[in-house]
Amino acid sequence: MSVILDNVCYKDKINNISYTFLDREINVITGGSGKSLLTYLMLGLVRLDRGSISVNNHKIDKNTKRFYNIRKDIGYVFQDARYEFFCKNCYLELEFSMKRYKIKENINKKIKSIFKMIDLPYSYLSKSPFELSSGEQVKLAFGIALIHNPSILILDDITVNIDSKTRKMFLELIKRLRDKYNKTIIIISNDIDFILNVGDNIIVLDNGNIKCSIKKVDIVSNIDVIKNYIELPKIIEFIYLYNKCKNKRIDYTLDINLLLEDIINE
Repeated sequence: MSVILDNVCYKDKINNISYTFLDREINVITGGSGKSLLTYLMLGLVRLDRGSISVNNHKIDKNTKRFYNIRKDIGYVFQDARYEFFCKNCYLELEFSMKRYKIKENINKKIKSIFKMIDLPYSYLSKSPFELSSGEQVKLAFGIALIHNPSILILDDITVNIDSKTRKMFLELIKRLRDKYNKTIIIISNDIDFILNVGDNIIVLDNGNIKCSIKKVDIVSNIDVIKNYIELPKIIEFIYLYNKCKNKRIDYTLDINLLLEDIINE
């Protein structure tokens, strides 16, 4: 099972995109415009003009009218978590999602297990979502996305406005969801440090076109391409400027110890 895009088009925003998001891997969409829109098309929130999208063998095209089975397979955390909430407390938010997708597990047990996974205290179950901090709201939105056990997770800029502790928690949770629970994960982010810590595959999107698609292990050898679309890691930026100013050819690396060794040996 996977998410397959086949010549997907939407107005002048998404231009003939074809791509397969690999199962049980963490796929990062980064770069310029069109990132969130592309995932809205996967959910059926926006109707595509041409092409098709296959989500776990459920096909979407411009004539598709029913999206329940597709959305049941996807858990989505939106860029601004506040717009996902409408119940008077956190418990009811999670309960609603379970009932919406007809989850037959024990509600109290399931909700408590999700709260433990997203690192929120049980006492928050009676709190209004709007009383939570921005980082806690993202955690709750993540829990809502997980509660119906989807095979695919889409996370839209979840590292914005969170502290370092919450950031570390998300890094560990995302990797665990891939490794232990076999989730296919699609992350939208321009946070290069987060990308390098968590991503398996990186897709650079700009003006509705895929500019490059690479494995994380190949990012160093594609610096000349990606530097035009995303902010470089500080270590890569340093090497780039060092080579340019000193007229040197030190190899790009993400390892600070290797970098220092290369400079000393120059």
